[in-house]
Amino acid sequence: MEDKRTLYISLYKTKKQSSVRSPWQNRPRLLTFDCIANIQQISYQVKQMNDFDKITAKFKRLQRYMERDMHRKIGIESRKFFTQNFYKQGFVDRYLEKWQPAKRTDSSSVWYGFQYGAKTPPPDNHPRRKGAKKPYKARKPGAITNYSPAATKRKTLIGLTGDLKESLEYRIINKNLVVIESDVPYAKVHNEGGNIKIFGKKTAKVPQRKFLGKSQALENKLKKMIQRDINRILNNK
Repeated sequence: MEDKRTLYISLYKTKKQSSVRSPWQNRPRLLTFDCIANIQQISYQVKQMNDFDKITAKFKRLQRYMERDMHRKIGIESRKFFTQNFYKQGFVDRYLEKWQPAKRTDSSSVWYGFQYGAKTPPPDNHPRRKGAKKPYKARKPGAITNYSPAATKRKTLIGLTGDLKESLEYRIINKNLVVIESDVPYAKVHNEGGNIKIFGKKTAKVPQRKFLGKSQALENKLKKMIQRDINRILNNK
């Protein structure tokens, strides 16, 4: 154990003294040592209190993030992620799973260029006119043909209005659940596939074009986002 007298001498050696007398021969200096020791202890306690206040402030920020901000950011990032599937024309899980193109983009399909209510005359080589002996001629001006050249180039599930893409919204159910959903009636049949009635008559099968669901890529992205946000809070950034 270190000799207390040695500690005392090392702290109170001054330039005016060529040598320092033993503390046992100089009681006032020992009292001075006690006072400074008390001040140092108080300073240490104040620093501890300041550190505690900083820790408390960080904890409150972290708590607010976990209870409120995190869910909102998860919702926003998830909605953005799933919306990108429409532009990528497929669903991203571990990798991009491409959708089956719409028949209106297939020049060999009778649905080529289909757009309900369109009035553009179809080309003579259109599959719907297969076997026709005469060029197309409208029965009356402005007749509906349900054909549009623009529809042949439009991306799948985008449509004229983009209603399906724009319908995605997030909803915070509770502290453990954030839901991304669509209120468009035909969203489910496109996302899961199934049968539909065409003009209320003929039944047709719609292939699955998944745009919403569990995604490993999204989970990884959210984990990185949450970890980054927590680090910023802990590092006062």
